Amino acid sequence: MSDKTLAQLDQIRANYLALLERIETITLLQQQLKTAGLCNGSEYWRKEDGKPDRLYANHGEGQVCDIHGQHKHGYRLRKYIGSNPGKIKECMDMMERYREWRRLENQKDEIQDKTSLLKNRINHISMYLL
Repeated sequence: MSDKTLAQLDQIRANYLALLERIETITLLQQQLKTAGLCNGSEYWRKEDGKPDRLYANHGEGQVCDIHGQHKHGYRLRKYIGSNPGKIKECMDMMERYREWRRLENQKDEIQDKTSLLKNRINHISMYLL
């Protein structure tokens, strides 16, 4: 086997290990976000004349939220948050953390696809080395 082939194999292995490290980092970030609290609902504002705007967290049909749970019968869950600025900020922060968690999940999926391809390349090349 040529030096060039060995160098390419070493580079593929290094890339593979770097991707595995990135997956581990993403997983740790996701755990931190989950520990801080995630709400997968979407914001819904109810506005009535003479009353302060009130926030609700709407969850999809059958959707389970780490914070608010799910509807007893599998319907959409609407959780009342209210007009208290502190509670509104807390809920909005949880929704933003969930969006970040989903973004990281998508990124992790893409990286796992790449690691699968690299692992197949390593195995394919290794077959010819034996």
